[in-house]
Amino acid sequence: MIKTVLLKGLLPLAILFGAVSYMGYLNKTRPQAPQTAPPERVDLVEVTPAREVGEHVTVHAVGRVVASRETMLSPEVTGRVVEVNPKLVVGGLLAAGEVAFRLDAEDYQLAVRQLAAQVTRARVELQQEAGRRAVAEQEWKLLSEDVATTDEGTALALRRPQLALAKANLAAAQSALAQARLREDKTVITVPFNATVKMETVEEGLLAGPQAQLVALVGTDTFWIDAAVPIDKLSWIDIPGINGFAGEHGATVKITQRLGDGHEITRAGRILRLDNRLDQLGVQARVLIEVQDPLLVAADAEPGMPLLLNAFVQLEIEGHPVPGAVEVPRVALRDGGTVWVMNGEERLDVRDVDIVWRDEDAVLVRRGVTVGDHIITSRLPTPVPGMKVRVATETARATPAPAPLVEGAAVPGEGAEGDR
Repeated sequence: MIKTVLLKGLLPLAILFGAVSYMGYLNKTRPQAPQTAPPERVDLVEVTPAREVGEHVTVHAVGRVVASRETMLSPEVTGRVVEVNPKLVVGGLLAAGEVAFRLDAEDYQLAVRQLAAQVTRARVELQQEAGRRAVAEQEWKLLSEDVATTDEGTALALRRPQLALAKANLAAAQSALAQARLREDKTVITVPFNATVKMETVEEGLLAGPQAQLVALVGTDTFWIDAAVPIDKLSWIDIPGINGFAGEHGATVKITQRLGDGHEITRAGRILRLDNRLDQLGVQARVLIEVQDPLLVAADAEPGMPLLLNAFVQLEIEGHPVPGAVEVPRVALRDGGTVWVMNGEERLDVRDVDIVWRDEDAVLVRRGVTVGDHIITSRLPTPVPGMKVRVATETARATPAPAPLVEGAAVPGEGAEGDR
């Protein structure tokens, strides 16, 4: 009885012990997967090579085309318009010295003839008086020894006052004639410089006078660009009379007007002078830029589109040279003074740089970056120096596209687990 009870109590323990031992044996003899380190994380980045700067920096600005010379034509005498130049229309081109219009000169020509006759009469009177004076001198020689007289008496006896009067009358007549001829000449109104017509109100038969502003002209030899330049960029530009620059013309400027159809008008200009005013916010200086032959009307001008008044233009002003500088995109500048570089081992370098020039799209640096370095322009979630990086476009080409799944096919990894 006792033996039976012991067997019933020990048998479950023996079975449990055997099962545990067998499970331990299975764990020990089970194939183990090799232990490997997890793959290193690689962040994809976009890069651009650091470029060597040209000989000079470029100051970008904007401006508006304005006239360098303007004038109003008004007659200096009164008369009726009898002739108008056919080119005297808005937009017409007139050369310096060309007749714009003429006034009726008949009255002025009559005055010239009348005064010419007076000059002839005064000249004859002078000749007659000169003859009388010669006779008076001969008579005075005969009487002067016997007659006592004063200097005034002697002058009257020799007809000196009469001769002076005759000379004065001749001079007055000649002056009046010259003035009449000048007034006659002023009936022809000419163009003072090469110009285009901005406004005109001249018609044949119009009675015009000195108060009538009949024609507005704009010079065509040069136009100006009224440009707005940031104050902090002025020290980088050669401007006559500024910072000791003594040249007549300053830095060269590339002028571009973008047209609506995708075409561009390009001209070359030179800085003429600095204006004495700032914009209303006090951050932009005004600079005048001179453009030669903006309308391409010179005989040796190449065919092209003219640069018109009031056009809004973009400007690239040649600045001072920056030797040894490297250009870095502005978006690649981190924390105001560092850049991220992908080194030759495709790892992240964080480098401090010395910035010598800032522009809207780029900065120029002299330390920390060399020409050809791969500058990272994209963002990194957690940048750590030495972390692995790779160019996104190269990675996309090197990584094959995943094979499409076939319905009913086993997904890798699932079959082995199921077999087990």
